[in-house]
Formats: sequence, C-alpha cells, structure tokens
Amino acid sequence: MAESSLTINPTFKTPEAGIGRAVFNSDAMEPTIIFGDVIEVDHSQDQYSGDGIYCFSWRDWSGEALILRRVIRQLDGTYDALNDNKAYPSQKLTEAELAKWPMRGRVVRSYSARAH
Repeated sequence: MAESSLTINPTFKTPEAGIGRAVFNSDAMEPTIIFGDVIEVDHSQDQYSGDGIYCFSWRDWSGEALILRRVIRQLDGTYDALNDNKAYPSQKLTEAELAKWPMRGRVVRSYSARAH
C-alpha cells in the first residue's frame, strides 16, 4: 500500500503566522480527512502537546514525504500513532521513539476544496 503524502506549496499560506496549507493526497486518515482535502498545519507545534493529528517527515525508498498520524497518549506512557482508516496499521511508540519522528506540526483545520 502506498503511504500517505502531502503536496506542499510553501507560498500558499494563511494569514496566521506559523500556519501552512497542504493538500492531503492519501486515504489513510479517512473518514476524518479525505483524499484531496486541504489541511492547515501549525508549524509552531513541533512537539507533542496533547492528543491530536500531527504531521511528520517520513523517508522511505521513494524519498521524503509528509505523513499524518493521530497521536494518542496512553495511561502507561506509550503513544499510539494511528491512521483513521483501519486498512492501514497503527504503531505503538515509547516517548523516546516518538521523539525520533521528525514532527512538522499539528493539524489545526481541514476542509474540502473540491468544486461541486
């Protein structure tokens, strides 16, 4: 299965400082964020600051991509890094493992930009 990816246009910014927009090109977060939705990422939140959807840099055989994961802290101090689409696997991470994932920000909004 192909991994989640985002198409980033760095000149396409919101008026709010530190907020960037991207088009999400994956079904990994459906039904919450749909393929083609625009997301707004707060780049100032580059460390875990509570349960939510975060954007990470990810490198694999095809190069670097940005991926989204819902991160939830568990009572035992571990973190679940989840795709909302159950067809994709989730990961359980320790605090040290989560710190190794290059966090690029927290998703603060998403919306459809499709023409109707």
